[in-house]
Amino acid sequence: MKTKWFFVYVGVGVAFAAVSLWVLLSGGRNARAIRTKYKLGGILLMAWAMLSSSTCNGPGPFVTCYEPVVQCYDVAVIEDNVEISVKDKTGSELQSGDVLIIRILRPTALEYICRITTGGESPEVLQETVFKVSEGSPESVEWEWILRTAYKGEATVAVYSSRTDDEGKQVEQQVGGQGFTLK
Repeated sequence: MKTKWFFVYVGVGVAFAAVSLWVLLSGGRNARAIRTKYKLGGILLMAWAMLSSSTCNGPGPFVTCYEPVVQCYDVAVIEDNVEISVKDKTGSELQSGDVLIIRILRPTALEYICRITTGGESPEVLQETVFKVSEGSPESVEWEWILRTAYKGEATVAVYSSRTDDEGKQVEQQVGGQGFTLK
C-alpha cells in the first residue's frame, strides 16, 4: 500500500511541476492550465495523506507538519462508567422503599461509596453505603440498594471511587451520579 501511494505521489508531482511551468509560461492567463494545476494539487494532497496514514511504523524519519498526537489510533478505554436505575420503575421519581440498581462497567477501584444528598446550595447526606468489588478486575459489577428516607424534594445519587493514596489517606473521586425527585 505504501509503495503504490509513493509512486502515485511522485507521478502526480511531476505532472504538477509540468502544469506549473505551463501556467508560468502563459502568464497565468490560461484558465485550463490553472484548473488543471488546482486538480493536480488536490490529488497531491490526497496522495500525501494516504502515504502519511499508511506509514505509522515505516522507515523514518518522515517529517510532516501533521504529526498525530495519538500514535496509530489508540482508543481510550472508558472506565468506571456508572449506570443508576430504579428496579421495576422508569422515570426519575423515587420514594422510600424503592430499590436502586447501581451498575459500574469496568471498575477500577476495590471500594465505591454511594451517597444520596439533598438538592440546593448546602446539600445534606440522606443515606450512604459502601460497596466492595471482588479482586480480579470484573467487567462489570452491580448492587441493589434500598432507599430509606423521609425526605421529599430534589436529591442526587452520587457514586465515588475510594482509594488509599501513597500517604495512606482515603481519597474519593466522583465517578457518576444522577438527579432524582423524592416523593
